[in-house]
Amino acid sequence: MVRKKFWAAMLALAMVFSMILLPAPAKAAEQIQWGEVQKGVYDPLHPYTLLWSGDVLSQGGLNLKTMKYSSKSKEVDIVMNQYGDLGATGILELEGQDLEDPTDSDLAGYTNSVDMQQGKVYLIVLQDGSLAKIRIDRMTLPTKVYFSYVFEKQGGDNNQGSNDNQGGNQGTSGDEIPTYYFEEGSAIEISWKRYSNDSYYILYRSDNGADYVKLTDFNLYENSFVDKYALADHTYYYLIYSYDANNKYIGKVGPMRAIITKKSGSGGSGASSQIILQIGSYTARVNGVEKSLDVAPFILDGRTMVPIRFIGEALGAQIDYNAAEQRVTLTQNNGNTIMLWIDKSEASVNGKTVYMDVPAKVINGRTMVPIRFVSENFNQTVSFDSATQTITISGQGGSVPQNNGNNSSNNGVNTIDLSFFYGTWSLWTPGAAVGGQYSPGANAGYITIKSDGTYEWSSVLDGDLTGEWKKTGKSSEIMIMNGESEDNWTARKQDDGTIMVFDSVGVYHIGTRVTN
Repeated sequence: MVRKKFWAAMLALAMVFSMILLPAPAKAAEQIQWGEVQKGVYDPLHPYTLLWSGDVLSQGGLNLKTMKYSSKSKEVDIVMNQYGDLGATGILELEGQDLEDPTDSDLAGYTNSVDMQQGKVYLIVLQDGSLAKIRIDRMTLPTKVYFSYVFEKQGGDNNQGSNDNQGGNQGTSGDEIPTYYFEEGSAIEISWKRYSNDSYYILYRSDNGADYVKLTDFNLYENSFVDKYALADHTYYYLIYSYDANNKYIGKVGPMRAIITKKSGSGGSGASSQIILQIGSYTARVNGVEKSLDVAPFILDGRTMVPIRFIGEALGAQIDYNAAEQRVTLTQNNGNTIMLWIDKSEASVNGKTVYMDVPAKVINGRTMVPIRFVSENFNQTVSFDSATQTITISGQGGSVPQNNGNNSSNNGVNTIDLSFFYGTWSLWTPGAAVGGQYSPGANAGYITIKSDGTYEWSSVLDGDLTGEWKKTGKSSEIMIMNGESEDNWTARKQDDGTIMVFDSVGVYHIGTRVTN
């Protein structure tokens, strides 16, 4: 898999079972294997120049897997314009390679745009975290580009051997994928070494060999993550993608494999359940029984939306509405509780504040919610078959997620001291090289963080701002809600006594405490 050359030698990957550090896994598969060759035409070409210094997909493009065009950057993989430019999250020209040739996994030097050349082959990082190769077959600028492409084989198809018969929590040697075994109910923590030019990470997971999907709806700024939703008889593969402060793709770590077995002497935590739905269909099946929906599932900003009453009742939850607060509460018999607010990204899971990229919506008089968010927070697993547009939800009925943040020492969500952040901080935006020219640093204003959960931000960009800050479950950081640019910002404690304040796209300020 693609990553920096030094990563294979220096990276310390570890997986934690019940917070016990396991041996670091061995080096991942050395070569990427590819699927069958497919043909495509980019028509019409994008009429504008690409925003090469930012998000080259900001004005839309083409999704390679669906071969559909979209104006939303989150839904597309590539863009080709009438000037002969190719843009993507990450692009690397491959010298002397054809589409079906195995590709070394230790490549580096990605960029976000290149000048297309007929006959050249390019390695592409797709929006869903997987990789593809594109060969430019014919260019008829400024109207069309004909190309061929392949996708990397998913799940375990890339490994050069199998080690499923090895026992214990040992990594493998040679070219095999490092494999670990866990009993159901275990939390799996993925951790990796942080480097100076890493700004944030995106974590992907493959469930039982299916396509990789993003495991979170937000970027990760810590070099670790706990996967709490690992179900028995499932095999999971994990990949970590690294990006710098300019949103430039750096490399990929993994895959690692976790095999979940049933708990010894236990038949599970409840009766097995299965829910099957299909995009655009008014019929669903719950444990084999056909059910009717008054609103068919649909996709909104990359998330599948379903009626909250259907999914809540199918998962054995009681549903309560608070019209005054526009709040919906789902409660299972075991006390597991989710609270959602209409058109608000903030939600509550068992008393812990979390965030969704697509909030609950009222459509045609029905409250619609992201099916993955609700299902996974009720400890179910969700799989999506893109060929049939079918969603399958399975798990143990009424089971409670492990390590959900209530008095658990395993996930660090305990009573923590955040007094370090209290007070006034002078903010400075460091200088940076933009477009080959150095832009000097500048004053970014002041922020006062108060012990009552509020803040006052005197922003050079947006003027005076006030609002609330939230706990993240860590003593080293807090979340500042609706700050500059109406974004949520993380304030993180630095080793030198300063704080780094950064937003969801990598913009950041350095804060120095103001003393009286």
